[in-house]
Amino acid sequence: MTNKLEELVFVGFNKQVIALDRYTGEKKWEWKSPKGSGYPSILLDGDRLIVSVYGYTFCLEPTTGALVWENELKGHGTGIACLVSTRGSSSEAGRAVCGAVTAILTGRSYAVSAEMAGQYSKSALLLSPVQFFAQFVSNRVLPPLFVPVHRA
Repeated sequence: MTNKLEELVFVGFNKQVIALDRYTGEKKWEWKSPKGSGYPSILLDGDRLIVSVYGYTFCLEPTTGALVWENELKGHGTGIACLVSTRGSSSEAGRAVCGAVTAILTGRSYAVSAEMAGQYSKSALLLSPVQFFAQFVSNRVLPPLFVPVHRA
């Protein structure tokens, strides 16, 4: 049975990507990075699923999980990647969150992160990562990922 892209959601953890049926939660395929470790950054870029695992970048066919290509990006370092594409599925708010989280995780604000977010002037780059994120929070409604969960 062929998987339809619009019926899939993608989950990433522990250098793995798993495609689930968005209606039933049934696992359709899984892929594990042969390199790198930790949290995979994922971007659905039209008909390609781009995955970065701590410095290693891979392109998967999203309906099957088949590897299309890989690129080590030698000499560029390692870490959690922020993936953005004009064809991808990231929203403006998503890019802004990505920029803010990148700034916090790396300990400094990058000009590229703020420019990608498209929400801040160059003066925002003078803020500390925590101030940058606080400014973002005060001006935007955060996606459900950042909504605090209170348990009894």
